[in-house]
Amino acid sequence: MGAEDYITSHLLFTRLLDKTMKAPSEEVRLYRQEIAASVKKHWKDDPIELSLLIRESWDEEIAEGKKPDSYNYVIFIDIEGDIDWVYKGFGKKETMSEKSEIVMSRAMVLEGLPCNGLNAEVKECFKKMIGEAMALAMDENIKDALVLLRQAKCYYQDRIVEKSRVWSYWCTTLVGLASGALVYLCIWLFGCGMNYARNPFVFGLLGAIIANVRRTNLSLTDSNAGKWLHFWNTFGHLGSGMILGYVGVILSQSSLCPEALRGIGSSLEGMAVVALASGMLETFIPTTLSKCLTTQLNESEVCA
Repeated sequence: MGAEDYITSHLLFTRLLDKTMKAPSEEVRLYRQEIAASVKKHWKDDPIELSLLIRESWDEEIAEGKKPDSYNYVIFIDIEGDIDWVYKGFGKKETMSEKSEIVMSRAMVLEGLPCNGLNAEVKECFKKMIGEAMALAMDENIKDALVLLRQAKCYYQDRIVEKSRVWSYWCTTLVGLASGALVYLCIWLFGCGMNYARNPFVFGLLGAIIANVRRTNLSLTDSNAGKWLHFWNTFGHLGSGMILGYVGVILSQSSLCPEALRGIGSSLEGMAVVALASGMLETFIPTTLSKCLTTQLNESEVCA
């Protein structure tokens, strides 16, 4: 199977999983167990424990040494969910070629990447793609093996970014609702003294939410950062947005504000504009500075 054929079948398989997202049925598990038992008979001298066979190339005459310059191999996912393989060659094929070994090393490094937050189906698809690339490498199809490894890496990166976005959206929703509820709780507890701060806090919070959603869409983090980092990151951004919204309204009425803009926060409309902009600037300024620094570094590397 070439790289393009495998990628096509893999995408169809992924769409099916997205629709069902169910664990393998009892029939599928029994079928996999039968395959595992059959494979173990071929590799009696190697104590392999496989939960899913990816690819096996087996010839009894090769195993008995009757065919020189030939090889057998098996690639599988073991009971711990890791990719494992066995290669046995004879004559000139006693060991893999240098190019094949390089591809195998790259595949094992890719397989070792953490998959925090990804479900079992996605992990299995990722491992299958790597296993097929390893099989292509053993068969000396280096070009297609490298193509498939690149596809596996892209698939992995897309999935961890998607999971990160889901966590960020949930954190933004929960922290936003909790922050809004806290503002109105303080008003209920402290009375009219909090009325003036209510609108700056609320509009600053809305601005921070808009900026945080925009930041999430830029895919600056992935699921390997963990759920708690996503939560505290969102908490920090939204909390800072609320505070900056209030500070922005206060500054708009102080002597520090340019005379042309002084007093803009006195009306409800002006207060909304100042607080909303202050909340949005909480993430806009760091993001803009980060992009500028990254561009400068890239330009300096090109010039070097």
